[in-house]
Order: sequence, then structure tokens, then C-alpha cells
Amino acid sequence: MLKLPEVRNEFDALPPEAREALVRMLRAISRACRESAAHAYQTRKPPMYTYWQGLAVNTRHLALAGRATVENTRRS
Repeated sequence: MLKLPEVRNEFDALPPEAREALVRMLRAISRACRESAAHAYQTRKPPMYTYWQGLAVNTRHLALAGRATVENTRRS
């Protein structure tokens, strides 16, 4: 998602503290989505499992990409 110029520009415009907070929020969202996916799996609801698991993966990937940019900013 950070390869999209609009998203990258907005992310780069954030102060470092806001970037770190956004990464923490994305990690929390990913954990909550994984919990929802596990619940859907246990209750035998495959479409909801797929939805929550996909959302968990997307938010985790964005958090990892965001974390990498935060770490690069610290080194500079």
C-alpha cells in the first residue's frame, strides 16, 4: 500500500510520533482480526474466517511496511 503515491505521500507527511502510533494501531487491528478469524473458524463460518484473516494479513503487512519507514527515519 505504501507503493501507492497518494498513500506514501500522506504517510511521509506524518511526524515520526504519529507514524509510530499508526503502526501500533495497525498491529492491534491485525491481532483483533486474527482473533475474529479464529472465532469464525471455530463456529464454522468459512466466509467470515476468510474475511477476517485477509484483513489481518493486510493490516500486518501495512504495519510492517510502516515500521520499516519509521526505522529508516530514525537512522537518518
